[in-house]
Amino acid sequence: MADDHAASSLSNSSSATVPEATPSATRSVSGRSVVLGMFAFGILATSGMWLYWHLYLKPFYPLQQALADEFAKSYPRVEGGHHRRSPWTLRIVLQVPFKPIEGDAQVTKAANRVIELARAHHDLSRYEIVELYLLHPDPEHAATRVKVEFRVADL
Repeated sequence: MADDHAASSLSNSSSATVPEATPSATRSVSGRSVVLGMFAFGILATSGMWLYWHLYLKPFYPLQQALADEFAKSYPRVEGGHHRRSPWTLRIVLQVPFKPIEGDAQVTKAANRVIELARAHHDLSRYEIVELYLLHPDPEHAATRVKVEFRVADL
């Protein structure tokens, strides 16, 4: 009986020293809310990308596609606009299989063909300048780049 009394007093004293667990003051978010939030974020991000593509890049798509058809593996990128106080510019970037050198016959031939395609597939009257960048990526070296600039009024 003494052992029973000692065991009960031991359990009473240990329960007196351990404070009772109280509910946490922080709020928890249910898993369902997190999943719905992730879906909403994904839909919003996808909608934003589509809107950007539709409003900003779609006007250049016919020219970009014509360049891709004309120059194999050129990965063309076309964009237009202007920065503050700068002229309206149509910028075209193409990768070429040769090392572009300013004034080279290959560069001139490619530039003239790009301008022909630009006239056929995009309204150049909105721009003052057409910038053409010809890039040749060289593994383990810096890419070779040549910029050819045309004034639309001179075309």
